[in-house]
Amino acid sequence: LVDGSWSIGDDNFMKITHFLYSTMGSLDQIGPDGTQVAVAQFSDDARTEFQLSSHGNKEALLEAIQKIQYKGGNTKTGRAIKHVKESIYTPAAGARRGVPKVLVVLTDGRSQDDVNKVSKEMQMEGYIIFAIGFADADYGELVNIASKPSDRHVFFVDDLDAVKKIEEQLITFVCEAATATCPSVVMGGNTMAGFRMMEKFGLVEKE
Repeated sequence: LVDGSWSIGDDNFMKITHFLYSTMGSLDQIGPDGTQVAVAQFSDDARTEFQLSSHGNKEALLEAIQKIQYKGGNTKTGRAIKHVKESIYTPAAGARRGVPKVLVVLTDGRSQDDVNKVSKEMQMEGYIIFAIGFADADYGELVNIASKPSDRHVFFVDDLDAVKKIEEQLITFVCEAATATCPSVVMGGNTMAGFRMMEKFGLVEKE
């Protein structure tokens, strides 16, 4: 989920798309049998650039990233996170059952709406959220958006030229989060997320 508000500017937005290109390019397998990637850009409202199921291979994904057009507008991060939850992480848009849902939010400023409610809801529901801030981003707000512990889920850089420094660590943490939260267990030929299987057999207490 990338910030496309006026404060970003054309040059920085190009750096954001380069960052997306570089991080996505380092993922192993793109598609329904590997990592699925969706991108949304936000300002006053959020626009889905492409869905989780839009691209079945890395070449198509990287090509789509290069075609993203800068939006412009105000910074309504809370509304944008809600959009991602309701419009991207859905079975119709390609979300797979039992597969960890990881959200990375990239922003340069303080939100002009409330981010706490929807972020907390998503964290409670098991979404793994990373927040990357630069320039005038509000560190406290990033902490509220992101999952805990903050030292693994919040990144802050002075500007987008420095974003390269965090790239490797971000990819490592994202991949670890995606595989460690819900290990898959093969049962009768079907892959079922380990946690859900435990839940099915009453090994997990429901609140």
